Amino acid sequence: MKTNEKIDWRTIYDKKEREILKKRLYRFKERCLNPVKNDYSLNDALVRIGKNPYCSVTGNFIDIRDISNFSFDHIIPIAQGGSSELDNLGICHYHINRVKGDLSSKNCLSIIKSLVCQGKHIGPDIQKFANKIARKNGYLRATKIVFGNRNGMIGHVKYGYRKKSNGEYVSNAYRRNFGWKNTYYQRAITVVEVDLSQVI
Repeated sequence: MKTNEKIDWRTIYDKKEREILKKRLYRFKERCLNPVKNDYSLNDALVRIGKNPYCSVTGNFIDIRDISNFSFDHIIPIAQGGSSELDNLGICHYHINRVKGDLSSKNCLSIIKSLVCQGKHIGPDIQKFANKIARKNGYLRATKIVFGNRNGMIGHVKYGYRKKSNGEYVSNAYRRNFGWKNTYYQRAITVVEVDLSQVI
């Protein structure tokens, strides 16, 4: 990755696209329960990945002008001790990142190769399969997919604001009275386990 290249992202993306990317970067940072020690901006992130980045899993070129084509990726997954610091930020094709989950890039790539050999469309096929499992359990869709030896729900985390200190959910009244700096927004997370042999 090029770290010394100056990028003015205002010339690459319009206002709406910048807002979308800022939200993605915010979600990237919030994935790790430990707060980011050295905060960084969207421009810092784009400087890190450079103007002509490659997918951290497949090594294929990514056109960053098409924001629907990529997402920010934890090079070392959170589940394996990775952080949301800038030095652990990578870029990945969006559908590849959906497959990767908590896998290492090496393990993810071996699964992708297996699926491609079977003629599978990596992202849509697995996501649709996982969404069916989520809907059977009363949830809209699977937001996180874990590969295992069964098909079923692993868990669900509801959305809302939580205290940074202990993770307790708080009301809007609490945030008005005590401030928002000691809280964070929890996205709804629906974790589904998928047996790839059933998809293939």
